[in-house]
Amino acid sequence: GIASLFFLYQYTLFLSFGVIASNVQSTFAISATIFGVLTALCTVVYGICQLPAGALLDRMSVRTLLPSCCVVAAVGAVVYGLSSNVYISGLGSFLMGAGMCLSFVGAIYIASQWFEPKMFGLVAGLTVTIGCVGGAIMQQVLAALLQHFGWRAIMIGIAVSGGILAFLLFMIVREKTVSPPDKDDTEKESGPQPTVSLIKALKIVAGNWQIWLAGIFSPGVR
Repeated sequence: GIASLFFLYQYTLFLSFGVIASNVQSTFAISATIFGVLTALCTVVYGICQLPAGALLDRMSVRTLLPSCCVVAAVGAVVYGLSSNVYISGLGSFLMGAGMCLSFVGAIYIASQWFEPKMFGLVAGLTVTIGCVGGAIMQQVLAALLQHFGWRAIMIGIAVSGGILAFLLFMIVREKTVSPPDKDDTEKESGPQPTVSLIKALKIVAGNWQIWLAGIFSPGVR
């Protein structure tokens, strides 16, 4: 549940750009095109960082990675909220994109550890639901807050929420302790399981037509 809230936090950050767009443009006296580039920087960095995200989860502790990434995203929100020009805002967008790269992947990784395989689809669907529905609600909340507070205060509030969430992730998220295999199971093993390099893994994914179909369908729906 806490990991799913991190995914909701990602959606909230993405949607906040649309809520504060006109205010940011007015503050920095920039066009909609420049603001679009500023926003795209966050999503592009987010997309690029998806490539090593899974590899990091396989090699490092999820309890360390998720809170750390959440802190990076929160720091990015602070930089964005306190920025004095569009270039510093770009740095904030960069940090937010990098920090959010593990939000969904991390939640799915935890689900794969703590739930049986037959439950994986349900848990993944619930995670997406929390992010999408919760994000839609948060968009309305942010729009209402914008009427009483400035866009900078909203970004600082989002940053504070990220700090609290990072603390909760660190305190609650745990790696699943795997019990040692039985002697009979050990004897059946032919040897250590081979590891797959990142390049080989990408080739496997690229060769799966269902991955391409999902990639084409998802942006089309959005």
